[in-house]
Amino acid sequence: MHNYIELEPNMPNSKSRTIEIIDPNHVASTLRALMDSICDITVKFDDTPVHYPVSLTSIDRDKHFLMLDVANLSDVMERLTANASFTLHAKEASGTLSFDMLAAKEVERRGESIEFRCCMPTRLVVTRKRGVFRAQLTESMCTSTRLSLFVVDNAAPVKGKLKNLSLGGCLVEVSKQDAGTLHIGQNIRRVQALFPNGDNFHEAGKISHMHDAEQGETALIGIKFVPASKEFERKLWYFVREIEREAARQNAESATLLWPSKLFDYDGEYVFS
Repeated sequence: MHNYIELEPNMPNSKSRTIEIIDPNHVASTLRALMDSICDITVKFDDTPVHYPVSLTSIDRDKHFLMLDVANLSDVMERLTANASFTLHAKEASGTLSFDMLAAKEVERRGESIEFRCCMPTRLVVTRKRGVFRAQLTESMCTSTRLSLFVVDNAAPVKGKLKNLSLGGCLVEVSKQDAGTLHIGQNIRRVQALFPNGDNFHEAGKISHMHDAEQGETALIGIKFVPASKEFERKLWYFVREIEREAARQNAESATLLWPSKLFDYDGEYVFS
């Protein structure tokens, strides 16, 4: 691995989408998930375009700090000991995560590397290609997540399975009988999902497309959230990322080595309010 790499400057791109996350728990959970993922993690100091590869070695959520390891380079050591501000970047296939406004608190040379500590970041900026902010649920995740479509006031909701989730909408599987009561362009008063750990979301929606599922016994309903506020998008991003991580864990050859998502940690009965 090279000691440093230089990335192209960020340019406005209509095909990219950016979300700012300021919830401390979501930021910390994302950092913890990076320790289980395969991605390029770098630090970039404010006074240079160079990105230096680092390893995220440990996270202490109680004391609010992380430990990082970087190659023992003189220019890196100078900046770290001078408390130079830097941004932590994680480059994944689907996009980039950026944790900014960081500075080293403790710095120590260890052979060919430098180990340093910094406070837990409080802000995360996520940049992804449009259409990539979509997470596919595995069958066990679909079964354990309760999905309800409230279409008409004072009527029983349509029950279904959440098949995928994105910042703009979701794909829902319902029975053919229930699908017969719905149509493209129809407004959904409330789309409501309850995850096994009790976390949930609810938002108004509109049916954008419908078609029979491959098995032929059910139908797939595409729903666009209306409106999708920035605050709601931030909440959805957390769910999207947790779904992605849990799916990766379930599909891994040795799932027990990966940190499970709390989103699918069942702990008792939950009901919608």
